Amino acid sequence: MAAANAAKSQGLNVIILSGRPSSELEALSDVYICTPAGSFADRVQELHIKVLHILIELVERHFFTANYQSGD
Repeated sequence: MAAANAAKSQGLNVIILSGRPSSELEALSDVYICTPAGSFADRVQELHIKVLHILIELVERHFFTANYQSGD
């Protein structure tokens, strides 16, 4: 909560990757990605890894379009 509030106070966008729904955190975020997987932290972390890999590929496709023009 403190980190999200500090970022907001500096005019930054807040992206939250969470393992459980939280109306308080969601209200502070510009993007809220929730991957609920029960009470097992390792399962939540596995899902977060997948989400991060997808986000990285989207960023790469945006900034390095020439690497993806061969039909991939």
